Amino acid sequence: CETFNLALNQERKSEITINGETAGEKKIVVTAENNEVEKKSVIEYQVLDPPSIAVNIAGPPTLSFNQVAKLIINIEKKSFSEPQKVRLTLNGEGFNNIWEIASLDKTTELPVELSNLPLTKKNKFTVNVIWSDKKGKEYATSKELIIIGEAHSFAEQIKMVLNRMINLF
Repeated sequence: CETFNLALNQERKSEITINGETAGEKKIVVTAENNEVEKKSVIEYQVLDPPSIAVNIAGPPTLSFNQVAKLIINIEKKSFSEPQKVRLTLNGEGFNNIWEIASLDKTTELPVELSNLPLTKKNKFTVNVIWSDKKGKEYATSKELIIIGEAHSFAEQIKMVLNRMINLF
């Protein structure tokens, strides 16, 4: 708070620094008064936090050959600030899917169906998410899901072993 005197038709600029302790929409009331007049103004501003995203991936506990893998990826905004230039990548053996979202303002669910996967005993799916704030600083997170491959015949067991060997190279 600052007090000063102004003559009629004079102007004065004053700056204050406000420490925003919690993110969100804020308001401050500014008052100018003398013996004859009083003027109040409300100034609205935002306190921004680093943009944050939570990612989750879900799928069936097991997969068999000729079965479609139905995965669900959830990305949720966990901050007041909106993550910008969101790039989500789903990686697995033999495939790579990419989604791009300009600005994440709400929880987004991405259903994914994958067929003809080169199944192995342990099938790893990785979701990588990279985003930035409004100033261009980048952030990242990732999540993994492992789904057990099931073989229903000796031929499928051999196929799983061969798929694993191919994925090693």
